[in-house]
Formats: sequence, C-alpha cells, structure tokens
Amino acid sequence: MPNLSFSDTLMPLFILILFLGFLLFFYYVLMQKLNKKKVELKNNAACKKILKAHRWKLLTDYFWSNYMRFAWIMLFFTFFMSLGFALKLTWSIIFSLLLIIPIFYFLRFSIKSYKSFPSLAEKQLKKFEEEVKSAITNEISFKGDNIEVFSKKDDSFDTEPQLFSFPTGITKIAFPPFEQNAGKQPIISTRKLEFLVLSREYFSICQSAATFNLLSPERAGPPKHCAELPGRAGECHEHYYSQMRNVEYDDKKECIRIIYYDKRDDVEFPCKKAHPDRKAAMNALQEKLRLTERQRLQKIDEHEKYEEILKRRNAHIDSQNSSDSKEED
Repeated sequence: MPNLSFSDTLMPLFILILFLGFLLFFYYVLMQKLNKKKVELKNNAACKKILKAHRWKLLTDYFWSNYMRFAWIMLFFTFFMSLGFALKLTWSIIFSLLLIIPIFYFLRFSIKSYKSFPSLAEKQLKKFEEEVKSAITNEISFKGDNIEVFSKKDDSFDTEPQLFSFPTGITKIAFPPFEQNAGKQPIISTRKLEFLVLSREYFSICQSAATFNLLSPERAGPPKHCAELPGRAGECHEHYYSQMRNVEYDDKKECIRIIYYDKRDDVEFPCKKAHPDRKAAMNALQEKLRLTERQRLQKIDEHEKYEEILKRRNAHIDSQNSSDSKEED
C-alpha cells in the first residue's frame, strides 16, 4: 500500500468541506428566494382580498355612484318578464311571475342603498379630512418651543394655531340621478384641502395634502396589503409676520395676497370669494399684521429713547470731563 502524504490526506477533506459549504450557500439562497416569493404571494393574496372587498363595496354601499347600474338591471328584468308573457306559454308565464321575487328584493336593496349612500359618503369624507387636519396640526407644531409647551399647562398663553381650510379640485357624483345643479348634488367624489395655518410668529401654507377619493382611494403597495392610506399632510411652507407689509384680497385671481417688504415675492393663497372662511382668514392675518406693526413701532420708540438716554449720558460725561480739566488748570 503506497504511503500517502499529509497533504494528500487533507485534500479530500478540504474538497468535502468546500462542497458542503457550497451546498449550504445554495440552500440559503434558495430558501431566501422561496421565502421572498412566499411573502410576495401572501401579500398579493391579501391585496386581492382587500380589492375584492372594495369592489363589493362599490356594488353595495356605493351602488348609486353610477345610476345606470339600476337602469340596466331593471331593463334586464323588464325584458325577460315581457318576453315570458309575450310567449304565452305556461312555463314562460310562470318564469315571468317568478321574476317578481328577485325584482322585489332588488328594489328593496336599491331603496335602502339610495337612502344610506349620502350619509356613508359624508362619513368617509369627514373621517379622511379629520385625519388630514390632524396631520397638518402635527406638521406645523414645533415641540422645541418652550412657550408652546407651557401654554398647554397655563390658560393665559394662547399659542394654538388657527387652521383655515379651503377645498379645491372638487368633483361630485351625479346623485340624485339626472340632477344637473351641482349645488344640489350632496355627494363629493374627490376633494383636496389647502390650508392656511396661523401660528404665533409665522403662518404656514400647506397645499400638498392628500386628495380624498371616495370611489378609488389611494392605497399602499403589496408589502402593506394594499391598505387604504390615511389622510396625509404633505409639505408646508412657512412665512414670518415680521416681513409682511400688507394683506389684501385679489378679486380677479380669487386669492389672498400677502405683500412683503423689499423685493421679496408676494405670497398668494387661492381662496374663493364665497368661501365662509375667507373673511375669517383675512381678519386673522390683518390682526397679526397690526400686532406685528405695533411691536415694530414699539421697538423703534424704544430705540429712540435709548438713543436719547445715551446722548444725555455722553453729554453728561463730556461736561464732567471738561469741568475736571478746568480744575486741573
């Protein structure tokens, strides 16, 4: 039997370990892909379930979002009932009479859905917009402000922001059917809120909040099971009262214009003239402007008094120095 060297003995062991390592690595990669695929399939299944429930909701709770559904279904029932009676056969007449049962239940469902549709739509709208307003309040709150922290404990401090909301991008559902006057259509399909928020030292304009969509709400991706997204604040842009020169309403553009000192661009906030919050927002801004102007004038007055005191003090020091120099002479 030939003598094997030490290296020849270790070589098969090394190859075996390398092969086992490769198998373990391959198994790990394979399991990772299988687990990823399993999670993906699970998320997609959850998404399908959520979307199926939403489609069912459109056909039940929001059945009257498209009144032509009712028209087509009733046309279907009427056609087959008329056809059964027109054939004048025993089985066709019985079939037509039996159709009365599903027609009865369909009409009962339609009446119930018709009555509940406005309240369900309004409930969804209020829920979404309350979430947006809450998110806006959190967005403009500055937790490092000590006065804001103390104001929650002391009623003498009033630092709660004033929130004015203005709807844009409004579309309505044709309900009641055939109603052409938009003012008499109570159900809002889409609406976006833009906010003017007046804080203690600054005001914020928030125009990128999430848009409400009754029939097709925004949803998260498959990793979050296509859950319906809550109302979100978006971004807010801050502007300081100390830089304001005047506030006016532009009738042509239908917007609140905030005019600034120096060469800064004016700030315009779209706002319909008929909106109930327009006057309140204008009054609040003008009140802030008057307060800022009063504080500015007070600082100017204080500075003038300081200059006068400094002038008298310097004159007194000069007179003392001159008298001391005369005594020395």
